[in-house]
Amino acid sequence: MRRYFKLISLIAVLALVVAACGGSGDDATDDTTDDTAGEGVNPETFYEDKIIRFITTSGPGGGTDQKTRQLAGQLQRFIPGEPATRVSNVRPHVAGMNFLWNAEPDGFTIGLTAAPTLEFEFFDEAEWDSSEWVYIGAMDAACDNVLMVKGDLGYETIEDMIGADGPTLVTITGAPTPSDVEPVALSTMLIADFLDLPLEVKRVAESGQSALNLAMERDEINFARYGSSWCILPDTHPGWLEDGYLIPILDVSTSGPGAQMARGVEERGDRPPHVSEILTEEQYAEFQGLVSASRAGGNPIFMPPGTPEEIANIVRDAFNAAVQDEDFVEVMKTTYGGSDIRFYDSREIDELITANEAIMTEYNPTFQEVTERLYEKYVNG
Repeated sequence: MRRYFKLISLIAVLALVVAACGGSGDDATDDTTDDTAGEGVNPETFYEDKIIRFITTSGPGGGTDQKTRQLAGQLQRFIPGEPATRVSNVRPHVAGMNFLWNAEPDGFTIGLTAAPTLEFEFFDEAEWDSSEWVYIGAMDAACDNVLMVKGDLGYETIEDMIGADGPTLVTITGAPTPSDVEPVALSTMLIADFLDLPLEVKRVAESGQSALNLAMERDEINFARYGSSWCILPDTHPGWLEDGYLIPILDVSTSGPGAQMARGVEERGDRPPHVSEILTEEQYAEFQGLVSASRAGGNPIFMPPGTPEEIANIVRDAFNAAVQDEDFVEVMKTTYGGSDIRFYDSREIDELITANEAIMTEYNPTFQEVTERLYEKYVNG
């Protein structure tokens, strides 16, 4: 499944140019080449006076960048020897993943990426095989994705939208071409196509959560897929949910029915149906294969392939200890917008990736054709 990246020399340059470093490593030695064979590793001294580099494919200041910096700062106190940590941003995502794939497997490089390892794996430029990363664990928001519509549009349920002539549902994408389409936008377009929803997708420069909320406030859009940040809307945008400014219309959580809802939704009886309850079995299988499976595992934490197990186990033990620590959990929750977090150990994330990779493999041959067709229909159309 391994791909050969056509621009590998450019990636090396990107890694140096866009690296944004943080942490407490100024006084630590940068000698990260000693004692890395894996055999006879002493867990108590291996990382002493060393530096661990955390690589994220998120831009500086982005949500995953914040998660990575907090994880790097918090995790070091659970690793014997309390190594210094630095964080570098290597973008775009595929370039960053390829950089991690080719990094030295010496235990001093850890990835925490803006998307799960399965996402974009089947792109021609992708070199990596998700089943071969050395996983430490993973984190994912318990409050998952939901489709929201503005209350003044007149739609009260997803059934009201099916086959409707209008009003038109308007959302945004930051993708300039079909190959750049984000899973968030792809899932929205795929559901619209399955259910014959009156959808229009505007192409914009920025489609992150802040841009989404601003576009809602300006009445530039009236329909959007929200991630875990929707669970803190009662705090960040009081009245949006309580007063019906936005209505959760469809639960599109990758974990299936029963995901955590925003505060007050359950009490008001506003829990929307899950997408699996609306689509046919065939449609839902395709939805999983093209969208949901790639999102499995949320934010995985991993080392380059070939990293010795003896070294990986040091960091795994540290991560497993950290997730039992109340202070660590509270700090990490702030990076997920206050949502509860699902933590996975290395075995759980490994099994999850393997199962979902098989699902994606079945639908991969149609991915490009479907993406191009939906982009033409809803963005260019």
